Amino acid sequence: MSFGLAFNIDPNLNYFGHVVPSRIIDKEVTSLKREIAFVLPAEGLTREQLIFCFGRIFGYNNVIRKQDALSFSYINEIE
Repeated sequence: MSFGLAFNIDPNLNYFGHVVPSRIIDKEVTSLKREIAFVLPAEGLTREQLIFCFGRIFGYNNVIRKQDALSFSYINEIE
C-alpha cells in the first residue's frame, strides 16, 4: 500500500470520481476552490504559496525552485 499527496487547486473533479482518498470510503476528492468561499489568486501564485507554507511547516528553511520545472528542491538547514 502506498500513499501520496495531491493538492487540487481547481481541477475538473469529474476525473476523480473513482478515487477513494486515504481509504475513507464515505469521502470524495475535493479542491481548494470547492472548499473556500473566495476567489483564488492565479494558479502560479497559489502553487508558490502552498510550497512555501508546506516547507515552513515541515521545517525546511530554504526552498529553491528549479528553473522551468514542476519540482522543487528543499534545503533543510539544521541549526
